[in-house]
Amino acid sequence: MTAGGLAPGFADERVTARMPTTAEAAALGMGERVPVLCVERVVCGGGGRVLEALRVVGAADRVELHYDELPLTGGVV
Repeated sequence: MTAGGLAPGFADERVTARMPTTAEAAALGMGERVPVLCVERVVCGGGGRVLEALRVVGAADRVELHYDELPLTGGVV
């Protein structure tokens, strides 16, 4: 983003588990009784302008979420 002249200020990310829709189960080649993980992220720049919106859905029994070396600023609350 920064290489494109955009300055991200913050990101909101939500991870939820739910049952798949019929279309999601078909697209993922899985049964409708296997839960999915849904990751939704919105990255905003100055003034709250949305720079990126992302939604990823994957079968919960085949997905691993790995967060490594995340920068922490301002201490832990």
